[in-house]
Amino acid sequence: AAVQVSPPNEHIQGSQWWTRYQPVSYQLQSRGGTRAQFIDMVNRCNAVGVDIYVDAVVNHMANGAGTGTAGSGYGNRQYPNYGPQDFHASCTINGSDYANDRWRVQNCELVGLPDLDTGAGYVQSTIAGYLNDLSGIGVAGFRLDASKHMSAYDIGAILAQVNGSPLVFQEVIDQGGEAVS
Repeated sequence: AAVQVSPPNEHIQGSQWWTRYQPVSYQLQSRGGTRAQFIDMVNRCNAVGVDIYVDAVVNHMANGAGTGTAGSGYGNRQYPNYGPQDFHASCTINGSDYANDRWRVQNCELVGLPDLDTGAGYVQSTIAGYLNDLSGIGVAGFRLDASKHMSAYDIGAILAQVNGSPLVFQEVIDQGGEAVS
């Protein structure tokens, strides 16, 4: 009764699967199509009783510098929606952090991707605005990518600003005995 779709927002250029997980902006323009095409797909699916769940990447932004799939420039913690003040201080998660350092897991960079300060009001409202845009189009739910790398409080504060009651499920990879499980 539902389909989960890859992140539909602007991301880095490239054809590899993981390029969609390096967001540049929340503009609905990706290698998957335009905003109009996304809306058409959601409407056609909803018309026959199939819900759409969007894989939402809201923990981090793209690494490096370049031009996104919608033509937006990015780099050096500068994106259409965010500037340097919207990110946690630069630190990288070390392998050993997963076992015993919740703070580093949730506040440092996952594989070098700039880590959004999801505890900041502006960042929370910007993410909620993106999710509300998707809900307004007719998206029924969200898979929150990399939820393990955000505090439960921050996720709750973001979702409290989302309209309606979308289905929400979260990615938390746990190898057992980790600081965040």
